[in-house]
Amino acid sequence: MRDLELNSIEEWTEKMKIKNKDKQLKISKELQEMDGKRETKALHTKEKRKAKNNR
Repeated sequence: MRDLELNSIEEWTEKMKIKNKDKQLKISKELQEMDGKRETKALHTKEKRKAKNNR
């Protein structure tokens, strides 16, 4: 009986580790996308300023 409990606990921890890795990957992907958007936004504002100054 004790072995069964230990096995199920180990399986559960493994599943949770995998789940957490997936979550971390998803979060890091979202952060990268946000950074990309931020960079493009910064570029657009720089271009707008240049255009404004060149008038």
